Amino acid sequence: MEASNTGGTDLERFNPFLPEFIDNPYSFYERYRARDPVHWGLPQSPGRPGCWYLFKYEDVSALLRDRRFVRRWPPAPKIPPEARPQPQSLFQEVCDRWLFSLDPPDHSRLRSLVNKAFSPRIVVELRPRIQELANGLLDRLGDSFDLVNDYAFPLSFTVIGDILGVRPEDTQDFRAWSMAVGDGINLRQGSEGLERANQGTQALLSYFRDRVAERRRQPRADLISSLIDARDAGEKLSEEELLAQCIQLIFAGHETTVNHIGNGMLALLQHPEQLALLRRCPELIDNAVNELLRFDSPVQTTAARKPMEDLELGGKLIRAGEPVIAFVGSANRDPAVFPEPDRLDITRSGAPHLAFGTGIHTCLAASLGRTEGAIALETLVRRRPGLRLTGEPLAWRPHAVLRGLPELRVHS
Repeated sequence: MEASNTGGTDLERFNPFLPEFIDNPYSFYERYRARDPVHWGLPQSPGRPGCWYLFKYEDVSALLRDRRFVRRWPPAPKIPPEARPQPQSLFQEVCDRWLFSLDPPDHSRLRSLVNKAFSPRIVVELRPRIQELANGLLDRLGDSFDLVNDYAFPLSFTVIGDILGVRPEDTQDFRAWSMAVGDGINLRQGSEGLERANQGTQALLSYFRDRVAERRRQPRADLISSLIDARDAGEKLSEEELLAQCIQLIFAGHETTVNHIGNGMLALLQHPEQLALLRRCPELIDNAVNELLRFDSPVQTTAARKPMEDLELGGKLIRAGEPVIAFVGSANRDPAVFPEPDRLDITRSGAPHLAFGTGIHTCLAASLGRTEGAIALETLVRRRPGLRLTGEPLAWRPHAVLRGLPELRVHS
């Protein structure tokens, strides 16, 4: 077993925010996965000595399933509340209450309250609404449009907005607020990005405080009303937790789906033989969605976790409390699991991808995300048979966690 904090190779310490990495992370993944798959790289935030990065499917999956890795360090029960370090920003304070930031038992308690909104029955009931939205958007769009902002965003935002009870007229404000919050979860975040995240968080807190007050006066059949009922019924949901879950759901509930639809359609347009196959065999859409999620995952990394004790992973000794980040984008291109991983194949079967994670932090709305992606992509493929890229340069959002395009111009 190698000692902690040694890479064991002549590779440069991994830097998750190089412009070349943002443009094409997969060439970096291939190199580190082959030569140093459990790697002590540059810190995920300034001022720290470093961070462990995982690149192989086996190690990523093991981390996500291992209860010895926790989000809060030291584990909260060992520290009296008054002695815990204070969050450094409003964004961090709210983010610390999100599901992916929590460990059991808080994670289990909150997930059980929110999970009912994404049950299989609810997702099936939403299918006609999602199809209606996809058709309505394409009815209004001309021959040339921005697939990300004119189609993927309004579709996915309206769906999660319907679930929560967000007013449709607030769509544009939420796009800006959500993107600002997304800046806060980027790796190696600087002060400017964190300030944008604070501003977005403040705007969302103000908005949802008003909506919660409205629902107290006039309850509706939406998730905000359901969470208020749970809080008022004594199900151990604080006001701060309620607001944090609203912000998490409105952000995560559309941000990753927008990227999934945009990345997925880009991959199909760049692989015309696969697009033609999907047009001939639309029954492949569910399989195609899984392959597109694997091929260019909308979320590339996990949040940092820390082991509660010294342990071995991939032949490396990881000390208690050292941060570990797993690249699911790399795991999904691991040739040990996916033969010819850089080849898009919508008929591919075999091991499950990790785009939605695994273990207790598996994406809450994975089923809804798959359904939205399937309907959005199938409708595009069917109704716009001549869809093609305009040839404008592609510029990926400068984000090491969320992989997506700010815009994707297409013509039909």
